[in-house]
Amino acid sequence: MSTMMNVDLSDYAEFDAETALRRCLARGHEGEWTRGHLAKGGTWIELRIRASTCHPDAYCDTSEALFLRLIAEASLAAGAEYGKSAMAQHFSRPGGESELWSMSFSVDESTSPLVIVELEYEDRGPMGPHAGGRDTTVEALVLVPKQLAPDIREIGALESAAWGGARRLDNAERARQLAPKQGEVRLVSASVAISGARGVLRHTEAGWERVGPAGDLQGAMHGLCVHDDALHVLTAKAKGPMRLGPDQRATLIDLGLGEHPLSCIASADGALWVGGTKGLVELRDGEVVGRWDKKSGLVRNQVVAMARTADGGWLLGSSGGLSLLRAGEVVETMTKGLADKNTRCVLATSTGELWSAGYKGATRRDSAGEVEKFQSRQQVQGVFGMVEYDAGGVLIGLPTGTRYVAAGAARTRAIDALEGCSGVVASFEHGGARWLVTLTCQLLRVVEGEPVQIFVFDNLNEDAGAGSLDVRGVAVHRGTLYLALARGVIGVELETLDASLRRPANNLALAGADRAPKLTPFALAGVGVKQVSAPSVEVVGKKVCITGRFSRLDRADASAKLDALGATVVGSVGKQTEILFAGDRAGSKLAKAQQLGVAVYGEDELLALIEGSPEAAAAQAPAKTKTKPAADATGRFAGKKIVVTGAMQNMSRAEISDKLASLGAVVTGSVSKKTDLLIAGSRAGSKLTKAKSLDITVMSEDEFIAALEG
Repeated sequence: MSTMMNVDLSDYAEFDAETALRRCLARGHEGEWTRGHLAKGGTWIELRIRASTCHPDAYCDTSEALFLRLIAEASLAAGAEYGKSAMAQHFSRPGGESELWSMSFSVDESTSPLVIVELEYEDRGPMGPHAGGRDTTVEALVLVPKQLAPDIREIGALESAAWGGARRLDNAERARQLAPKQGEVRLVSASVAISGARGVLRHTEAGWERVGPAGDLQGAMHGLCVHDDALHVLTAKAKGPMRLGPDQRATLIDLGLGEHPLSCIASADGALWVGGTKGLVELRDGEVVGRWDKKSGLVRNQVVAMARTADGGWLLGSSGGLSLLRAGEVVETMTKGLADKNTRCVLATSTGELWSAGYKGATRRDSAGEVEKFQSRQQVQGVFGMVEYDAGGVLIGLPTGTRYVAAGAARTRAIDALEGCSGVVASFEHGGARWLVTLTCQLLRVVEGEPVQIFVFDNLNEDAGAGSLDVRGVAVHRGTLYLALARGVIGVELETLDASLRRPANNLALAGADRAPKLTPFALAGVGVKQVSAPSVEVVGKKVCITGRFSRLDRADASAKLDALGATVVGSVGKQTEILFAGDRAGSKLAKAQQLGVAVYGEDELLALIEGSPEAAAAQAPAKTKTKPAADATGRFAGKKIVVTGAMQNMSRAEISDKLASLGAVVTGSVSKKTDLLIAGSRAGSKLTKAKSLDITVMSEDEFIAALEG
């Protein structure tokens, strides 16, 4: 016999996309996916849903399906007709019937309009020997576009027979990932961003402002370190590492190996060490003084990861196993008994343990030579990084979070304070505390062995030009923490982190110090969701692979359109692959692309390319017009703060920005009261709207070109 489910709805509030994003960030959410998802909606409703169920007969497939149905039922309770509510219409089939109430209805986080902000789940076991079903309670804070639920403000409770538990995602594991953060969440702003595509950017009150070119810095980032009092950055296809000067301009250090993919970089003993497909190279004073490859005794020519051992040697990882280098000699290789010979990262602990890891799991070899493997049974798979947490204890960073292995232990466990954070991949010391860095750019401050503060960047949007936020390297130099991301380097002043500790935590400001359940609207001063075009990608004549899950396009359709653009679409990643378009859960193809130095782009770049946006078309074809600035144009733009937005026909936005900078203008990334001029192309969006509301002068592309030509 079935029993109705009791549902309580509370804490109703409405926010624009910018404020909704910052509320998610203030609860510790990773910003990239959330920012893109919220940009699709206008006004968002934030709502707390609590449901208790003992329905034994029917199940929703996912948490998203559950909450969408409950919100639709709230609309019915408010008087909407069955099948004609805004939510039901959103999921209508071509014939008019809504999929929402179908037994086969299924959505996930990419196809659902919903954002689950927090989730708490309790399973008290079976109802009883005769009732069937399980006694479960779920409480979630969700965001839903107001246009899909315009009438639910006054609905506080309802009874539903639509769900008996979501069997795949609405479970204890997901609840741990989305649980309210135990640590204090603090929003901080990066101060500098450096990329080949955007140049050197500084962050001000007006947003990101370009202050100069980045020099030779090009391609995907693979690591960075401090050597000879300067930052050195490794990119995928350069001929050597890039030295960043005081002005953040990058200068190439040529290794003399040609354009072969480079994978890892470190500084030790006064030397710079670089690993890649041609082995390991040692540089001193800019000169190559040592090389090691397969002929020298390495397992393979390729070196993809390195770690300094306690005795001053090097543990080197490759696609075929491990090599141990001491005093310039290869003293041992390890190819058998590893969880994964295709190494992604290595670690040497202070207690003499040697670790290696890859997609299939991690391997530990202790000082006595005993080997222990950690794989899917120990919840270790798809390792991105490893960090020594305490004496011999290791944190293993995974796509789903972090697992901890104590020294000598044969099992992994979770650390409660890390739940809900992405996997830990690096660490650094500052202010007498240990800091952990996660894959998605969260910073965790550790005090007495426990993470107590979580720092989330609030300004790593498209204007920063750093690409996706997967961290490739960490270094501290002259009071600034630098992080190498997929497409560039970002920096944050350590004083910014220290100053944040003197202010209330953002998640406590949202929920109240006692975590009172009532959430009142709280607008944090904004970074916004900016509607900017993805950078164009040249694919003509190149071998391109597509992998992962995309929320806004079909992979088969995208492959056909890439083929029509002149690309050669391949099914696997190899040495000849030049571009990988990666969606969510890209898996082994993404890992291999990063290992080989293949250029990696996301869904935004792919969508802009195949939909034939003006920016993409301009990148694929010669420029239509060559402009020649008049001598007297300088006076008009000099000293002005100017924003460039929208799709241009004759000049790219980067060309316009460079021209303005050469004429003495200050080009900024966002519109504010301090903006003097907006140069707007087609589809200018929110920046044009804001400029008009502030009575800022707006100039079209044609008017700008006319001004240059006098």
